[in-house]
Amino acid sequence: MIPLDAILMLVGRLDDEPGFEASRQRFRRFLHDHVTLVGALRALIDGAQNVPGEQHQRALKDLVVTLGRFIGFETTYGVYQHAEGGLKDDGLWRSRSRLQVVLDVRSDQAEADVDSLLRSGAALADGSGKGGAKTCGLCVVTPLFGARKKIEKSLTSAKLDFPVAVVALGSLVGLAELVAAGRLAHDDVVRMLDASMPVEFVVDLVERAMGGQERAPEPPPAVFVPAAVPAGDEPAFWLATLAGDLDAAPEEFLRLVVGRRHLFGIPDTGPATQTARAGDSICFHIPGKGVVGHARVQSLANGNVAIRSPHRFRQLVHLDALALHLDAPVPLDPDTQLRLRTTGARATRPSSSLVRISPESFSTFARVSRPGAASN
Repeated sequence: MIPLDAILMLVGRLDDEPGFEASRQRFRRFLHDHVTLVGALRALIDGAQNVPGEQHQRALKDLVVTLGRFIGFETTYGVYQHAEGGLKDDGLWRSRSRLQVVLDVRSDQAEADVDSLLRSGAALADGSGKGGAKTCGLCVVTPLFGARKKIEKSLTSAKLDFPVAVVALGSLVGLAELVAAGRLAHDDVVRMLDASMPVEFVVDLVERAMGGQERAPEPPPAVFVPAAVPAGDEPAFWLATLAGDLDAAPEEFLRLVVGRRHLFGIPDTGPATQTARAGDSICFHIPGKGVVGHARVQSLANGNVAIRSPHRFRQLVHLDALALHLDAPVPLDPDTQLRLRTTGARATRPSSSLVRISPESFSTFARVSRPGAASN
């Protein structure tokens, strides 16, 4: 997927200037035409949600509106700059004639006022509620917004004519992933919002229920840029060993983080030179089982992506060409076993690590895993 910074550089400064060739229209057309998988949208959100500044935060609002498309809503983008004291909506989601959702994206602004959101919802309910469509509000809290409790307190004391939910952006992305994967239906989300059910609780509940289930990963995004490899340097091949020092079991980490999000953390162990670059290839190894998948490093992750305890990892990378086969592990070849023993000679207990392997070994693992191996 083309990094967000590169996209924004191409489209220009995002503002409310009208016209077909305006920067915001070019950006939104790109999202509509080329971001066809929720994994690609997550990568763009990861590139924006922790970056302060007008350009990235305006892009983030459009990315949040775009999430609705993967949940089954019709989407309408809002304006970036709202008139003081006027109506405020950063976009709309519509579900045919059943529900219309007013979006309020809180980014790096500390203001906790909810009056403008309530006025916008009331105006929408009065003027656009055709066919008996209900209205609800959705206040999306991004990582740079620090006044969520004030928002919730304001909503508790306000007189609400329609339901309003507050949800963290990470949970909203998780909701879109569950719908895209067929774990939740669009109608389930409509009922959830209409009934003011806590989105974060539902997403967490479903994800925990899926913990023991294997599922096919989302295909890699359809839009790529060539992997950047320094001139005169060949891509490297790595064996990433996932031991019991992760927060989750290795299989669960591969299913839920690598398989679902195409994101991998390079362990913060071993020599500092053991780092991956775009274009490198990685095999995933579980001690006592074997190699259970492989992928290519698409790019380094921008900023602090949403992953538990990121300090454990030396690097976070986005992956493509991913294949997991947790039920069909491939034994290590003698050369790789020797490299692994040499590298871990000083270790007192098994730990996650990254070891460089030969292209021939990688080709063997990748080739052996393909015929008849199911991806998880």
